[in-house]
Amino acid sequence: MLLNDFFKITEIANIAEGFTATVELNPAHSIFNGHFPGNPIVPGVCLVEMVKETLAYNLKRDLALMNSDNIKFLSIVNPLENNILKIDFKTRTLDEGIFQTKVIMYNGEEICLKFDGKIQINEPSHENFFSHMRMIIGEFPREIGAGYLTNKKQIINR
Repeated sequence: MLLNDFFKITEIANIAEGFTATVELNPAHSIFNGHFPGNPIVPGVCLVEMVKETLAYNLKRDLALMNSDNIKFLSIVNPLENNILKIDFKTRTLDEGIFQTKVIMYNGEEICLKFDGKIQINEPSHENFFSHMRMIIGEFPREIGAGYLTNKKQIINR
């Protein structure tokens, strides 16, 4: 998670089809020690993660990137030159918990990222929680309340 360490959200404004966020990058973050020493550049994967985390923050939900129809990295982001980015989100619901999201990220007046993809809520429902757990540990014992998990296949009674 990059939020509150690599970047922080300083403003969110709702608009007709979505919202706009202003974020502030942390130019002292350790990622810039290797990317690149003396010439820090925000990695493209971090820009995409910022999109997902900013949308998650605004929706107050845990989200996961499903796929992207189109990602374009259009300019370099050097946090020493400008550490404030503006992100415009246009999001529509496709299905329950699935959003089509179009994003334009600005570094000053210059577009640095265009993103078009699907993002889903990453929270298992109660119905599929037990089927997911069965996949991990096998069938539940009859009296699961008497024990606790010590690894994926073993239940030990107290």
